[in-house]
Amino acid sequence: MRVPFSWLRSYVPELESPEVLEERLASLGFETDRMERIFQIPGGVVFARVLEAHPISSTSLKRLVLDAGKVVEVVSGAGNARA
Repeated sequence: MRVPFSWLRSYVPELESPEVLEERLASLGFETDRMERIFQIPGGVVFARVLEAHPISSTSLKRLVLDAGKVVEVVSGAGNARA
């Protein structure tokens, strides 16, 4: 089973690192097949859900209304952007 450490840590905040978790699991008789580190999300990157996508006439751009923790409007050149 693949489980993100960040998710586990939200339930067990005293876990210091994935390595500590692996040691604790081993002491309980659970074997860890492998640990994978995935890339860190760069600072300043925001994930958002597209609520609305409206084409801007005479351009290939769209006006997007996004839910990024708060509602914001942006102009995008992403042709595949849709609600």
